[in-house]
Amino acid sequence: MLMRVSEVCDAETESLKRRIRDARVVVVHGTEFDDAGEASVGPLTFESTLQQIRTTYAQLQKAGVKSFVFTADHGFLLLDETTQKVPFGTARDPSQRYVLDPHARAEQGMVNVSLSALGYDGLVGYLLFRNDTSVFTTSNSGATFVHGGNSMQERVIPVLTVTRSRAAGRTHSAYQIEAVREKDMMGVRRVRLRLKLSEGQLGFTNANTVTLALRAVGAPEVRPVLKDVNGLGTIQDGKLRMAVGDDWSELCFSLEAPSSDKVRVEFFHPDGVEQVGKCELADWFEVDWKRGMPEPVTAPTDRMLDWADALIDEGVRRVFLHLAQHGSITEGEVIGFVGSARAFRRFSLDFDEHARKVPFRVRIEPGADGKRYVKEGEK
Repeated sequence: MLMRVSEVCDAETESLKRRIRDARVVVVHGTEFDDAGEASVGPLTFESTLQQIRTTYAQLQKAGVKSFVFTADHGFLLLDETTQKVPFGTARDPSQRYVLDPHARAEQGMVNVSLSALGYDGLVGYLLFRNDTSVFTTSNSGATFVHGGNSMQERVIPVLTVTRSRAAGRTHSAYQIEAVREKDMMGVRRVRLRLKLSEGQLGFTNANTVTLALRAVGAPEVRPVLKDVNGLGTIQDGKLRMAVGDDWSELCFSLEAPSSDKVRVEFFHPDGVEQVGKCELADWFEVDWKRGMPEPVTAPTDRMLDWADALIDEGVRRVFLHLAQHGSITEGEVIGFVGSARAFRRFSLDFDEHARKVPFRVRIEPGADGKRYVKEGEK
């Protein structure tokens, strides 16, 4: 059974248990790290993505799963002013971490290997890459993220196996969060909140404290910073530990992002251990522009990511995401995404199969510079 991380995080325990009841293996996957990196908002969202993984683990335990295997397909490198960029031909010739070339070039600081030796059937030529962690100079000058390249992060596949002797016990208490916005004070956002047992719950079965977290709704690039709390809560590792009670607490926080657009916020239980309903405030909050943060690139919507996951090849996935966002793409841009003219020919042969997996129609137009792919209406 295949599920997304977001599906598991948001599922009710009994519903999740019924869904996976007959499955021998449940594969939970997500592309959030790559998506955030490609959108140049990676570091702003990595911690929340890790928290989602922890929540997924807790949710599956409550649903009766005892054995887990955590893995990833590859790592990544963050690019900054210390990154060494090496030119190769024109800026359009290489990808950031490799070059596909018909010849086995013996360039200084580079190694080469034939595609046939790597087992790529039907492909000829050579893969060239750096023997260090430098990247090639490309036309994508604003990138802040690159897949691992010649680094341990790319070459070592992490595998973590966790087995419990018995399934996690089901929590018996359900909680609700209540929150009310207060007037800002000296540029700091303020909210009154409390954590209460849901109606009909028995008080002697509840936990002493419950972890709560804050996030911007639909804006993963916005980073909430908890500053102070007065009342029944304490701040630990960027999250709020709240005691259950009728008394209100006051939380002071800021919202940092590379833009100053207003956002709505919600409180939620990030651990997935207790039964806690989310609490979204109706108010819109000011965001503090944070100097030095990268300008955000429009990230794909959740709906786009759902269908895009069916496109296994990374280059093909990027082509159709570009189409979904911008409405058209040229043959030259497709070649840049898939990596080479040979890969483009394979893309053309398999185009109809790829197109069946996306929620919109695509028209192909001939032109003086090659094909042009144009997005049409929804299917």
